[in-house]
Amino acid sequence: MIKTYYILIFSTFFLLCNSELRSDEINIDSLYQSALNKYNDSQFEDALSELNALIAIDSTISEFFNARGTVNYQLDNFEEAIKDFSNSIRLGIEKPDALINRANTFARMKNFDRAMSDFSKALDIDSKNTSLYYSRGIFYAELGRHLDAIKDFSIIIAIDPKNARAFYSRAMSYYEIENLVDALKDLNEAIKINPQFTDAYKLRGPIKQKTGHFEEAIDDYSYVIKQDNNNINALFNRALSYQALGDDRLALNDYTNVLSLEENKIAYFNRGLIYYEMDEIEKAISDYDNVLRLAPADVEALNNRANILYEAKKYDKAVEDFSALLAISESSDFYFSRGNCYFNLGKYDLAIKDFSQAIKQDPNSLQTFYNRGRAYKNLGNIDAALKDYDKFITLAKNDHSYARYVESVMKEVESLKRSSRE
Repeated sequence: MIKTYYILIFSTFFLLCNSELRSDEINIDSLYQSALNKYNDSQFEDALSELNALIAIDSTISEFFNARGTVNYQLDNFEEAIKDFSNSIRLGIEKPDALINRANTFARMKNFDRAMSDFSKALDIDSKNTSLYYSRGIFYAELGRHLDAIKDFSIIIAIDPKNARAFYSRAMSYYEIENLVDALKDLNEAIKINPQFTDAYKLRGPIKQKTGHFEEAIDDYSYVIKQDNNNINALFNRALSYQALGDDRLALNDYTNVLSLEENKIAYFNRGLIYYEMDEIEKAISDYDNVLRLAPADVEALNNRANILYEAKKYDKAVEDFSALLAISESSDFYFSRGNCYFNLGKYDLAIKDFSQAIKQDPNSLQTFYNRGRAYKNLGNIDAALKDYDKFITLAKNDHSYARYVESVMKEVESLKRSSRE
């Protein structure tokens, strides 16, 4: 799950409570409002400077410390934020705001025990505070304690049955524990409450996809893309759903859009496969070139490119790829494939070496015996060719998928025997 921490923004107004106004108090309100405006405009350094000035004027106001703690949090000054929230708690009346903020800051600092303690104290003050339950629920989710998170989100829903965000967050925890049925129910409810809840569509799409409802998944991804046509995840996942439905043209379009936004090796890989199936061989090779540029050790991409190069009769290039694959794994399949490349290049000695290596690893490979026999035949080594053909015939008689070839190979054997006697 994407990590997100929540912190309360300090209040939008401040009411002075002192009965004895000092001469500079009229400036405190305007300075506080200015700091607030700068915070809202993400001018955190300037907001911090003004809050420092406020606290220098009056260090007894809880809200000033809570506000400065919030700014320090945004600036990743977590130790300073803790000090500020602690001062706010010390000076403040019984309100949970600074406790929640300190809890979230402790969470960011990975001090989970202190964070949990602050959440509990805040709940003791206000047990009906849905924002507090929400923050703790998110905290539990971050720790992977999804059942506890679900309990907190459920409390929010019991208090506020129209809280779409709580349904969505509970759905995320259900999703993390692979309870897709309840996750889907919650997302449906969140969207029913708020039909414009884009995040809910973002999560519901993958659930629909995982459960095989590809058309519905496409609808959800399309909604997300309508809101943000540069949403890479939605474009990529919609492409996968189109592929699952066999609609390669639309999948191709989405992968191309993804690649216009970022270099994505999986998008290149999948698009390369579509190009290959469409017989656009050069484009397929180009996409696998890009995969291997981004991930030179990607065995699947290297294997795909090698086989496409072979089919395109670019045997020299295919040899390079199969050699690279053999450097990673001495697989009988790779020896067999490189042997076929050498055979088609007329390099029969090299082909025989590779076929022999393949047979050493897989002594029951009918196709390899037959191909090595052909290589021996082309070199004029009829005895060796006949031995390999005989081995093929013996194995093929017990293999239904090759039995139909036995007769033609036997005829070839007889022909070789006659020619060798002449």
